[in-house]
Amino acid sequence: QAGNFNPKAGLTVADATAIANQATQYLKAHQAPHNETITGEQAVQLIKQAVGPKANLQIKIDPNAVVTRESFTYLLIHTLQTSGQLPMLKLVPADIKDGDNIDVDHQGAIQTALALGFVKLDQAGNFNPKAGLSLDDATAIVNQAVQYLKAHQAPSAPHNETITAVEAVQLIKDAAGPKANLQIKIDPNAGVTRESFTYLLVHTLQKGGLLPMLNLVPADIKDGDKIDAANQGAIQTAIALKIVALDANGNFNPKNGLTREDAAAMVKRVHELVKA
Repeated sequence: QAGNFNPKAGLTVADATAIANQATQYLKAHQAPHNETITGEQAVQLIKQAVGPKANLQIKIDPNAVVTRESFTYLLIHTLQTSGQLPMLKLVPADIKDGDNIDVDHQGAIQTALALGFVKLDQAGNFNPKAGLSLDDATAIVNQAVQYLKAHQAPSAPHNETITAVEAVQLIKDAAGPKANLQIKIDPNAGVTRESFTYLLVHTLQKGGLLPMLNLVPADIKDGDKIDAANQGAIQTAIALKIVALDANGNFNPKNGLTREDAAAMVKRVHELVKA
């Protein structure tokens, strides 16, 4: 009554209960609306939830970025495919009324999400790609993805399986980042070797100005005679920058198929170099 708070006074159980009850009533009356657009950080956490802890993902996203239905769906599908948990599907494209509003690079991921039932079109047949994504909607998309992955565990590719050409391109685009806006042409049925991937990775990043052209003292590669002459510079650059390493015998093993685990390690190292 005198306007004092009495901060040092002991607190009775009755007073503490009354304070807690008031807090509970306030929270019930002021719940955070689930229809608010999620943040970039929330988007990353939801995608990591879908992929699971074994993938050990490093997803880069601007925490202040506006998350749309398109950007979230693309990032979810792209991440699941590059981590080997979803296959690259050959689809009969769904008729999306507002499909011309979807970025060309994202079309495949959106079509995959529709085909697998992760997302749906509205009653008018629109995807509404640029609409903000609410927490409820994002959670529903992730739940659908998790259910699908649980029911289709067989197609999941182990990390020691050789990557496909399409996966190779996606990993290189990951390394370059979205700003590079790369257009990489590759035969989707081509076999990916340590040599071909390393060359394509280094060549693409150097051409895009993300990696320097180095004057090198060439490393001694025991099986260097098996590397195509046109690819030698890129391989030497990759070794010098520690993007790749020789085996215990000093061999590069250029014609060996490239595993998903090895490719991911190369891309991770490139991210470190670009960041530095």
